[in-house]
Amino acid sequence: MYHPLRTKLKKSRITVSRSLALQLTGHEDQILTECYSVRKPSKQKYPMGPRNDRPEIRDRLKAPADWDPNDNDIDSRDVDAVIQRCKERIAEGIMPQIWEQRLKIYEKAKEDYEEFVNSYPEDLSVEVKLRISQLVLIKDHLSKNGDPYNSIQNIEAIIKAYSEKDLKWESNKVTYWSKGKRISEPTEFHWDDFLSKSSENDGQNGFWVESNDTPGPKFCNGAFTMTIPHGNRLPVASPSYKIQFRVPGTQIPIGLNLEMYDDTGSEIINIFENDLNQIILNSGIQAPYISTGLISGVGNNLVPNLNIALEIALIDENHNRVVDWGTWPVSIFPGSVGLQGYRMAGPYLRQTFYTATAPQRPRMLHISSRRSAVGNRLPSRVYCDFTPDRFIWPPERDTEYAIRPGVEWC
Repeated sequence: MYHPLRTKLKKSRITVSRSLALQLTGHEDQILTECYSVRKPSKQKYPMGPRNDRPEIRDRLKAPADWDPNDNDIDSRDVDAVIQRCKERIAEGIMPQIWEQRLKIYEKAKEDYEEFVNSYPEDLSVEVKLRISQLVLIKDHLSKNGDPYNSIQNIEAIIKAYSEKDLKWESNKVTYWSKGKRISEPTEFHWDDFLSKSSENDGQNGFWVESNDTPGPKFCNGAFTMTIPHGNRLPVASPSYKIQFRVPGTQIPIGLNLEMYDDTGSEIINIFENDLNQIILNSGIQAPYISTGLISGVGNNLVPNLNIALEIALIDENHNRVVDWGTWPVSIFPGSVGLQGYRMAGPYLRQTFYTATAPQRPRMLHISSRRSAVGNRLPSRVYCDFTPDRFIWPPERDTEYAIRPGVEWC
């Protein structure tokens, strides 16, 4: 059947992976070009080449009307390409101060990168070198601050295995370690396999999962719409909801409810040490330890945090679970909520449901396990004169700090 959004794949204009085309349409020669096509960038007019006799322009208003400061034909992550383009832009003589500054940043980044790479044996891959440096940082942190799960013996063994090329960096693969010895070959991660190995190998003492990717979640089901409180009435301009936590393997049917903030910039769920202690007490068993990972915080500072496996489920305003339990990796911050920061739900909501927002009042976050249900809840028209709420800090004295958004079923 003809579809207006489908078109034949034209290699000269569109670049798309075979797997993506198959995923979208079931046919590798068809794609939805309106949403998923990746077009090759056209040749840019600028930079025009060395300015020679042309006068240098450092006033943006005096630049040609069609002058474009964006370099859309190169990848901003290609350091060598950016450095070369900076030199070309400087030679062009139009607003060279922009690229003079950028050139310094990228040359320093290249210098730091080469210094890092050259500090390790040449025959190791860059990924392995980076992972070894991370493990050294984690080991130093545990040595200074305590090693509650006896992980240092595993870290030392893993560093040795990487250094001697007995362990390779394999995408989407993990290896299991216990008391300084590897107990598995590289394998795909599955929660049942992890829980089994943790139980068989004294998971609270000298157990470790070595992985380059965070283990993925199980799929859950549910559908509702949530009211987002106004930003000028909250200490944090972010919606929140409640998630119930328990330890995998417990026989306790009701977990501990925790208020979680919706943070789309967080790549992992995080709670606090005191939260974990209460979840363990309520569950009656210890929580499986995964490993110690690095969290990138404000200013790109790397902070080692424990990664623990917990079962979680979203709950409604009546404290009932609206989805099945799913096992997730959870990062544990030291201290208590409110004193050291806020609990963040990370990717949980958007990796479990279809979600959508739109310019509307009251502001709503639409959530469903069905794509059609989310679409049906959105307003049919977007008004151009919609303005966001004014954010006021500090909040007024009568601010309600405990956020309790309403939930209704689709």
